[in-house]
Amino acid sequence: MEQEKAEIQALAQRILVKAAHKLGGVAALSKYLEVGEATLGDWLAGKFVPPVEVILKTVSLLVDEPATFWRDSSAGHSGTPIVSFAAVKRFGTD
Repeated sequence: MEQEKAEIQALAQRILVKAAHKLGGVAALSKYLEVGEATLGDWLAGKFVPPVEVILKTVSLLVDEPATFWRDSSAGHSGTPIVSFAAVKRFGTD
């Protein structure tokens, strides 16, 4: 279980770093994700795993697709995700 958490955390860090590079820095990614720079810094440092909604929004940015996984995409990451993290995990094991 701890190894799985570490792997998820490492993947989230890589995704966030790539997104920060794509947008031109931490400040731009913080604005895009609508989170404080300190919170984003904690995620980038691996102190905490970001919420799945943040990961999905960041992946959407990286693949140049609109964030269509939100029930209300106008709400940004505060909307309700269509796909849950549990569903994503199950998909990988089916």
